[in-house]
Amino acid sequence: MGEASKAQPKVIDAKELSKHTDEDDCWMAINGKVYDVSKFSDHPGGKDILVDSSGRDATKDFNDISHSSTAAEMMKDYYIGEFSIGENVDVKKKEGGFNVVMLIPIMIIILAIVASRFL
Repeated sequence: MGEASKAQPKVIDAKELSKHTDEDDCWMAINGKVYDVSKFSDHPGGKDILVDSSGRDATKDFNDISHSSTAAEMMKDYYIGEFSIGENVDVKKKEGGFNVVMLIPIMIIILAIVASRFL
């Protein structure tokens, strides 16, 4: 028994991860772990959000949203391995889309400047 009897987690590199980018085959890396969320049909934000973040390291996307402790606990059910960026990989980058979360700090700065001038 002990540590030697535990199976080593599968290591998934960025090249392999980048192959899993559609609704029926949807993988993503979050905080160094890879999750197959293909069967996660009950995501509160909808399946499109998962597909948009698939095939890449989605840590920033995940952390930008305030997920519940229940969501973090549920992730264990979808865990398939550890993430490794690998060497010299050409990982596709998802382009387009506007990140509304980025508006929050900008709006705070603008409001602070306006308030400091008028108060």
